[in-house]
Amino acid sequence: MEIYKNRRMLTGAALLCTFALTLSVLPVHATDSIESLESQTSALENELAGINQDILDLSNQISDTEMQIEILNSSIDKTQDDLLDAEEKENKQYEDMKTRIKYMYENGNASLLEMLFSAKNMTDFLNKADFIENLSDYDRQALTQLQDIHQEIADQKEDLENQQASMQSLSEQLKSKQTELQAKAVATSTDLDTVNAKLKKAKEEEAARLAEEAR
Repeated sequence: MEIYKNRRMLTGAALLCTFALTLSVLPVHATDSIESLESQTSALENELAGINQDILDLSNQISDTEMQIEILNSSIDKTQDDLLDAEEKENKQYEDMKTRIKYMYENGNASLLEMLFSAKNMTDFLNKADFIENLSDYDRQALTQLQDIHQEIADQKEDLENQQASMQSLSEQLKSKQTELQAKAVATSTDLDTVNAKLKKAKEEEAARLAEEAR
């Protein structure tokens, strides 16, 4: 009989210890859960702030790139006008040269000889001879010079168009990256809302538990 009483006392004591241990552990678990959720909240807030800053930086880069594209567009338009002007001058010089050559051949040597023998003296004669000789040289040189200018402007336009294509490609890449970051920001914001909801619930449950214990 004495042994049975001792066993009941030991069993009761063990149950009391277990209950006391359980009560002492529960607040620790609740506190750990709240701290963990608060840590997650802080991490997500920092991540979201970083993403938003990256989006802002990309927006600035996109604005700068779009501005550069506009400047290049204006430069290309001006270069196109210069190119058309150079083509007109080149064509005019070519037509003038053809007209002079045609005139010289149609009038034959008589016209040239007439010019030469109309000279008043030897100096005048030599000057007229030099003029006739240099006339075709001048035409060729003028035409070559205009052709060089034309090619230079065409090369400049091609370079500007290449820059424009590069800037356009960069702008598209930046916009694509911005879209990715915006989607990531939405997902992170959703995660943050979820964790905040869990944290709010955990705090409410902890407050209710403490209130119950205080009764």
